[in-house]
Amino acid sequence: WMHLPPGNVSMAEQVTMEAFTSLAENEVSQDELGRLKNLLLTEIAMSHEFAMELASYRGYWTVVGGDDFIDNYFSRIESATPEDLRRTAAKYFAPEGRLTTTLMPQ
Repeated sequence: WMHLPPGNVSMAEQVTMEAFTSLAENEVSQDELGRLKNLLLTEIAMSHEFAMELASYRGYWTVVGGDDFIDNYFSRIESATPEDLRRTAAKYFAPEGRLTTTLMPQ
């Protein structure tokens, strides 16, 4: 999701596609992956400070991923490797599988 002036849409799409291609073709460094993991884990922790948020989060992921999904989520994030990220990006960011939608003001 990006909110941009209409004149910047093409450039933003090009830069985003280049980033997807780079992730699919090149492994990130261990340091960069460590920063990404910390950012993700911190975001998850900070967005679930209250009991209601945590209950909603656990309920959602139990339905989506099964009973033990959330209990293993953090360890799966921690165990991810640069090759895991590259392989996943290659699978899900492949050009033939991309769909881009642009909503423009009238």
